[in-house]
Parts: sequence; structure tokens; C-alpha cells
Amino acid sequence: MIIKIVDYNENWPLKYAVEANEIRNAVINNLISIYHIGSTAIKEIRAREMLDILIVVKKTISIDELVTQLEKLDYNYCKESDNTRCYSLKKKDNSFCLYVFYEDQVSEIEKYLAVSLYLKEHHEIAAEYMKVKDTYIKSYLNNKYYQEKKKFFNEIEIDACLWYKSKNIHVA
Repeated sequence: MIIKIVDYNENWPLKYAVEANEIRNAVINNLISIYHIGSTAIKEIRAREMLDILIVVKKTISIDELVTQLEKLDYNYCKESDNTRCYSLKKKDNSFCLYVFYEDQVSEIEKYLAVSLYLKEHHEIAAEYMKVKDTYIKSYLNNKYYQEKKKFFNEIEIDACLWYKSKNIHVA
């Protein structure tokens, strides 16, 4: 599969809002919070057209029950992430990717939010991120593209988390 990066689309926030509302309705009794994260959440940054959404759910719902509820919105369960306890689901048409965390996973949730907000606020770091994406997307080496993105995020994660904590932001 060739990864395609496109210019920022002013419609992405609206697209997120519509999907977030659908997700809220599907898991209303178990949803705690929902966030638009990733490149599509950052104005003026190029991205894949798949919007990333992080949801925080009550600990009382099983992943199987949650998957059943989200399948009604055409989501497929992918797998448990390698380095966190989050679960991911992708929309069948690849328009959305959900990262699902339980409410007690505050430190992992905050890592995702910290990096996302850090890139929104630090344009020079976002520009470096774009260079990484541009460098590896052109080679069509998808594994290398994902490896280099992960490496970049690992490198900025500590700074992003320190910045996030300095803002006294807390997961709701």
C-alpha cells in the first residue's frame, strides 16, 4: 500500500466533529472523553487523510463490548498497540483510526495528548516532523516511513510531556 500525504484540509475539523458525535452516540454510557489527535489535527501540516481519534472509556466496558458497539459504525478492531495498553480500531474505508484507552491509563493518554498539543504549539518541531514524513514518504518504503515517524515521536516525547505538565493540563 502506498501512503499518500496531502495538504491540510480545512474540512478535517468538521469531519472529526461529525465522527466524534457518531462515536459518542455509539458508546454514550461508557465514553469519558474524545480527542482529535495526529497530523490532521494540526493546521497547516500535511497528513494522511485518515483522522486519528483518541477515546477514553470507562474501565467497566470490555474491549469486546466496545468493539461490538463500534462495529456498527464500520470500525474493525486492529490489535493491541506494541508499546502501550491501548487498542486501535480503523474505519473500513480507512478514513478514521481510533486509539482506545481505559480511564485509568492516564500516563499513556497524556503522552498521546502531550505530543499532539506540543506539535500544535511548536511550529518548528512540526516542521521537522514534516521533513521526516516528506523524506520517507517519497521512498515508498512504508516500513521505513513508520519507523522514522516512531523514532521522531520517541525523540520529542520527553520534551512534549514536560511541556504538557508545565501547562498544568489534565485528562478530564
